[in-house]
Amino acid sequence: MKHSIRFSSTLLLAFLLFFSATAQQEDYPVIQENGQRYYLYTVKPQEGLFGVARKFNVSQADILSCNPSITDALQIGQQIKIPINEQSTELRKHVVTKKQTLYSIAYLYGTTIDAIVALNPQAEKGIRDGETLLIPPAIPKGIEVHPSPLIKQPQSPIVKKDTVKHISKTTAKAITHQVVAGETLYSLSRKYNVTVDAIQAANPSMNELKTGSVILIPTDETTIASKPEKIIKQPTKAIEKEINITTRPVSNKEKVIKIGILLPFSLDGTNEDATIDKFVDFYRGILIALLKAKKEGISIELHTYDVEKTSNALLPLLTKESPLWHVNFIIGPAYAGQVQTIASFAKTHKIYTIIPFSSQVPEIASNPYLIQFNPSLKWQCEESATLFAQQFKSKNIIIGNIDTTTDPTNLGVMFVSCLRQKLNQLHIPYQNTTLTGGNVQKLQAEFSRIKPNLVVLGDDNVDNVIPYLRNLGEIARHDNSLSVYGFPDWEPEQGIFPRLYYSSLFYISNQTQLNKYDTNYYQWFQTRVSLSNSMRYDLLGYDLANYFISEWAHIGAGGIIRNLPLTPSDNIQSQFHFYKIGANGGWVNEEMNLLYYTNNQGVIRLYQTK
Repeated sequence: MKHSIRFSSTLLLAFLLFFSATAQQEDYPVIQENGQRYYLYTVKPQEGLFGVARKFNVSQADILSCNPSITDALQIGQQIKIPINEQSTELRKHVVTKKQTLYSIAYLYGTTIDAIVALNPQAEKGIRDGETLLIPPAIPKGIEVHPSPLIKQPQSPIVKKDTVKHISKTTAKAITHQVVAGETLYSLSRKYNVTVDAIQAANPSMNELKTGSVILIPTDETTIASKPEKIIKQPTKAIEKEINITTRPVSNKEKVIKIGILLPFSLDGTNEDATIDKFVDFYRGILIALLKAKKEGISIELHTYDVEKTSNALLPLLTKESPLWHVNFIIGPAYAGQVQTIASFAKTHKIYTIIPFSSQVPEIASNPYLIQFNPSLKWQCEESATLFAQQFKSKNIIIGNIDTTTDPTNLGVMFVSCLRQKLNQLHIPYQNTTLTGGNVQKLQAEFSRIKPNLVVLGDDNVDNVIPYLRNLGEIARHDNSLSVYGFPDWEPEQGIFPRLYYSSLFYISNQTQLNKYDTNYYQWFQTRVSLSNSMRYDLLGYDLANYFISEWAHIGAGGIIRNLPLTPSDNIQSQFHFYKIGANGGWVNEEMNLLYYTNNQGVIRLYQTK
């Protein structure tokens, strides 16, 4: 098998978003205002600004400029003006606003980053709020675009939301390229890793680059040097660094694993939700898994979509024209409100779908194509309570009840409820006390001089429990028998907090493997991930993608389903214990680790579900 990763365009390790639509433009009424002709268009169900812009081959900015009443999402039945694209070659001006990037501006105007940089050379080093940029004409519909190769000093992923299609055809010593607006010989030389002189030598009759013309790009007979876009996310400017990867063309006979990724990246900048960063981290981990697959000779066709938060955002992706109809498996979506839509699609088309984040998967008991990584909070609390009772039944257990009105997840209350039920069921004695203001005297009153003391603080919010933890830490300095049971999100302060027990779905069991992964991560993204005692989203993305890609490549879908109950051999953070829900249901991960945090040895696993 040839060593290659094949994406559905020339992008390697980049986001691909596929939205295709055609417009019978002559069917729409035409009006004229101030010398400009417009189509009068009525918005259809489930249409957004992006889809309408693509339908009429204009930019979103063009639509917004002639429809100032559009301040939010398009409404069904809303009548808007669409400027008739006369293929104007006039340049436009754009004033950069807060949080805009070259990627988002190129997407807004239907052009490319290279085209903008060609007119604004200073933009290659970044753009600033208030800066004015010259914008080239939108790329005509039907012209296929190569991605920008520019990537400098990556910090966190950026996503390009253009529709990108592969157009280069391999010849003996060259590939053909169709020139798009704004491209220069210099930008093409960087794109294909060749010199300007080499391009000119391969096209002796070429006097100048013309939009739409086809030229030859010299290359080696057997390999094509492709510069992938590295995913980067920078709120105020595009930070780029050039990267080279050499791949071989994929043979028609070669089996390719097709993967769909559905994640919310908020490419249009309208959503400032801080949780978007975790999905970026998750996707980075997936990309590291793809690099590993490439080294193992596994070919992959990747389709990545920004699906925002709503079910409506998914619907354009589920049409017959969508590549999702033909993927082997899907990873995503992230939000519970989108799961039902994708679950139905997966069942209809018999596509195995890994739900990575949501713990609410209503169809899991009746849909054999769903694989739920994150089990329900109720199950997690019940399993944690069971492990607690098994491990600590001989300790003096004291449950401290704290005001939990500021605990957003209510996880602390749920766990304490499950714990009391389990302890009562097994007739294990425990003490109850109410805590306020960080005062631990009531806890001390319940301490035993015979048994080791274990305090349970029933609040997942670390801000609420820090006063108690610090006071208990002072006591623990003189009482080695004292420890606390808490939650993964409590990041212990070394030397201040007492010894801490907690349960978690995540545990890094192979430090050597983690070090190797982190080295690869740094090489690609030029940044390091902060260590955490709870979990890393990038490692979750890596473990899921690594496991399913590897298994699919070696044993296929049927083999994966047979092997799901088995523990993966080379995962880093998640060991997976998938359990089938009924004869006709899907699979739920029922992994749980009982962990122990010490100041000098870090996290130690005491028990793992089998």
